[in-house]
Amino acid sequence: MSYLLRQFAIALMASHLFAAPASAASVTNRDVREHTLEVISGNEGASRLLKPNEAWSDVCPKGCVVRLDADEITTYELKGSDVVSIEDGFIYYDRDDAPSPAAPALTPQPPAK
Repeated sequence: MSYLLRQFAIALMASHLFAAPASAASVTNRDVREHTLEVISGNEGASRLLKPNEAWSDVCPKGCVVRLDADEITTYELKGSDVVSIEDGFIYYDRDDAPSPAAPALTPQPPAK
């Protein structure tokens, strides 16, 4: 095997070893009661009972539709990177409400003499 072909094979294997994992949606039950979450993705489905303060990670990496407590009228569409919570019987997107840190102000410096 030539030197260049060997280097290419090593680089290809390394890229697979260090590839970032795919992101998937996560759901946290922040409600005071348990809820059943039904996940529909293509022809497949899954269901899980979430107790208060329980989280379900890696729910649907390619996106899915979810129903809360078998409510066939109200569905929620999730993307693979969504982070949501159940509160008061509804699903809400989580977001960071903390203000982002301001960039430091640049003050002009007098020219060096």
